[in-house]
Amino acid sequence: MLRKSVSAFAVATCLVLATQANAEDASNDATTGAEEIVVIGSGQTRSVSTLVPENLDTLPPGTSVQKALNFLPGVSAQSIDALGVNEQSLTLQVRGFSTTHLGYTLDGIPLGDGAYNNYNGLTISRALISENLGRADLATGIAGLGIASTSNLGGALTYITSDPRRDMGAQISQSFGSENALRTFVRFDTGEYGGFSAYLSGQYTEQDLFVNQGADKKSTGKQFNGKLKYQFDGGTISAFVDISRTNQADNAYISKDMLSRLGWDWGGYSPNWDAYVDLAYCTVTGP
Repeated sequence: MLRKSVSAFAVATCLVLATQANAEDASNDATTGAEEIVVIGSGQTRSVSTLVPENLDTLPPGTSVQKALNFLPGVSAQSIDALGVNEQSLTLQVRGFSTTHLGYTLDGIPLGDGAYNNYNGLTISRALISENLGRADLATGIAGLGIASTSNLGGALTYITSDPRRDMGAQISQSFGSENALRTFVRFDTGEYGGFSAYLSGQYTEQDLFVNQGADKKSTGKQFNGKLKYQFDGGTISAFVDISRTNQADNAYISKDMLSRLGWDWGGYSPNWDAYVDLAYCTVTGP
């Protein structure tokens, strides 16, 4: 009985050793057959959504960058006009935070807080023609401390201008719409020569109010963008120029009761300012 037990133990030991040897051989084969995998990317410490120029291709030419932000999750951008260029009526909400609670930069340069008639900088529509957008990154939640803004409580929008194209070329866009709407956009790229490249672009817009208003009825806008870029072995140097002249006529904000009494195309009291003064003193007896 003792010999049988020893023999059985010896056989079991051989089987275990053989199994371990086979496992080691398989492990060695798997190790020698593995390939090196390299992952290159940039990390983000918070939730970031990106708007690219291809998003604007599905919208009418001249649509403001703010209006296009509706493509991003958690964003609601509303305006009284279809293109989102009327600054007085434009509102922006990002996950419950309003326009003035967000930070804005263009190529790292601080913009204003996005409010109408603000005192601390431009809105993105005044600073950049929408066709010249390279990218817009929206960081939701509390934005990074590296963003140059004092209003980034609820997040930040960092806009990047597009670079000049490597090949010489021109882009022309012409749009027409109701209420005598007109928009012309022109861009010319020089192409790259010895590391230098540049583009010049401009737009002209005009549109009448949809209401029957005798005075201050037409909105007009003239804007110029230019960018110069020099790329060399040690890095890149770029300069961006913007000139904007805008005159906007605003539609009246009327209630449902006013709509029923005055009509949908009522345009306010301009140029009948006496009626406006009478209203202020509560002496109006008519509609």
